[in-house]
Amino acid sequence: MDTANAQIEHPFWRGLYQPQGKTFFENVDKYADKLVEEYKKTAKMVREWEEYFDIKAAEAFAAAAKTHDMAKAGKASGGLGKTCGKCHAEHQVAVWTKYHWPSFHKIKVIDPSSEKEVGFHKFMKQISGSFKAMRVNFGEGQYGRAAKALKAFKSEYMELKSTCSKCHTTDDVKRFYVGGDANRAFEGLAKELNAEKPNPGNFWKNVGLVGKTGCKNCHLTHRTYSMIKEVWEEK
Repeated sequence: MDTANAQIEHPFWRGLYQPQGKTFFENVDKYADKLVEEYKKTAKMVREWEEYFDIKAAEAFAAAAKTHDMAKAGKASGGLGKTCGKCHAEHQVAVWTKYHWPSFHKIKVIDPSSEKEVGFHKFMKQISGSFKAMRVNFGEGQYGRAAKALKAFKSEYMELKSTCSKCHTTDDVKRFYVGGDANRAFEGLAKELNAEKPNPGNFWKNVGLVGKTGCKNCHLTHRTYSMIKEVWEEK
């Protein structure tokens, strides 16, 4: 559906907002019928959604646009715009979730401790366990155990780089999650756990950097869509 929407929206709609002149109206004339053509094609893509489409409204808008009367075109666009808006409001998020977000349970990760391939959800539970073990042991003054848990947590966290980088290909996107900022946070944690007398303030500050800025931001971006997809797939 997104491909069809792109064909409907470009370049006709964009042309309406360009400076008026000969080229402007030539583009309107050229793509008015194309708009109707693509609109009709889209209406047939999902039979259950045919009621959202109003072919007469699309044809009326194209006809009004070709008169080169902006007032008529603007008035005619209202009816057509409502059909697009209603369908988008009710289905666009669901379509994006189903077709444009990965199914995490299909992703495999190499467990750095066993060097075996494991499912993504299992691996995330393992990371969560290591992160919790580090925090709990630090809180109880068991710094040696906390350091051991940190070592496991860091290796598991950094292993995500190979997985996340398959989609997150730009440095800006993956900069914190598996980049320099994360490394500095882990170095700060290790420094405190290796100190003769760890500084709780510095330790928890770095825990916050990893947990809130790293883990939480990623979860806020991905988990909702992942859970929705899982519910759908279970049904």
